[in-house]
Amino acid sequence: MHLIGGAWVALVFDFIAKKFWNLSYHNLIVRIILGCGFVLIIGLLWEVFYEYLFLDFLVFKKHPIDQVFDPFNLPDTFRDLLNDIIGGVVVFYLLHLKEKNVKTR
Repeated sequence: MHLIGGAWVALVFDFIAKKFWNLSYHNLIVRIILGCGFVLIIGLLWEVFYEYLFLDFLVFKKHPIDQVFDPFNLPDTFRDLLNDIIGGVVVFYLLHLKEKNVKTR
């Protein structure tokens, strides 16, 4: 699920970057770094606000703060963020190949 989420956020970033910021995409590394930063920020916001605050605090009613921010849940959070970034990298690489292929025609 997080792979698809990271890919979707990467596509949104690509649209915003092309439409509003007019970024030049000659360098794949710069594109991946900026895009993955955006994917990581959105992933962090999702993890903090939805999974920790909404689910744990409001839905499952874990009111003591030590139960809400359970340290044993951190590996799951890191795995989710890594999957977000992997999805973003794959999308940026595929977009780069597509644009490179279009320019050579």
